[in-house]
Amino acid sequence: MTLDDVILRDKHRDLIKDRSQVIFCEGVTNASKSFIIGIAYMLRILAEPDDRTQFVLGGVSVPVLERMFIQNEASFYNIFKPICEYTAAGEGGARIEVKANGKRKVIYLVGYDNKKRWQSILGLTIH
Repeated sequence: MTLDDVILRDKHRDLIKDRSQVIFCEGVTNASKSFIIGIAYMLRILAEPDDRTQFVLGGVSVPVLERMFIQNEASFYNIFKPICEYTAAGEGGARIEVKANGKRKVIYLVGYDNKKRWQSILGLTIH
């Protein structure tokens, strides 16, 4: 799947345009919540100034995040895969490196189930 294959409805466009710091989505399974939030998240990261390089994607656990985003062909990660590289946990922490316009940005994957991992990102300047 590529970005050209994505068909956006009005509610998707509204979500992508929304600049709220926190957005909650609710609905039935396979209603495209994670998908469209992921696209909006990545577009925001790409629009951030070059000096903002650290971001976090949090979820129940890193394995759940990997299933939802890394291993899922219809996810924001796989749509933007030409500019993304995933590094699994155990190799300096689970993270997605985004390379665009000659700049590097990092999305750290953190599970709520891992207190130590949350503590390891406390000193970072996260956007």
